[in-house]
Amino acid sequence: MSLDGIKGVQDKNSIYKSNRSQKFEEVKKKLQIKMTKHEGGTAQRKVTQQVIEKALNEPNSHKALKLLLANSPVGFGNQSSSLELESLGYLDTGLRQMHLGAPIWYESKDGGSVTVYDSGFIGNDGKFHTDVGPKTTIYKNNNFEQTMIYDENGKLTGGKIVIKDKVAGFTERQIDFTVTKDGKIATIE
Repeated sequence: MSLDGIKGVQDKNSIYKSNRSQKFEEVKKKLQIKMTKHEGGTAQRKVTQQVIEKALNEPNSHKALKLLLANSPVGFGNQSSSLELESLGYLDTGLRQMHLGAPIWYESKDGGSVTVYDSGFIGNDGKFHTDVGPKTTIYKNNNFEQTMIYDENGKLTGGKIVIKDKVAGFTERQIDFTVTKDGKIATIE
């Protein structure tokens, strides 16, 4: 876009002078561009550092997994709907990519985020696909990441939990799990 056609900007080269941010603000006001920052809701359920510490100190991976998922907004069960996530304080950011399989992002005020991959396409193999493969929900909060994988009907089939070191970023604990046909959870660490 050329600045020549914008009313109220006298010198098109003045925007490139030393005080760029001030000039940008002036042009933005004249063009009436509104830039808003999205804020999520207050998280009703979240994995806190206290819960993470308890899970790191739990020697039994099955008990650690249950502890973490009990506090997570996307615990056991079927894939969460937008209404369920919003009732837990994770609000839709409104950001969208315009293709099949693209995710929907939800955020809370405390920095937690949920990314839902639930719309997609049927591939050449006849299976349902999204950007990350099958239907997937990813919950992140600080050094905690939870990935939940679902079948075509939104029923939980497995996933993984990853806890990273807060300073160096290496993986402190990773628990992979699957849901067997009889509904039991099998963990691998």
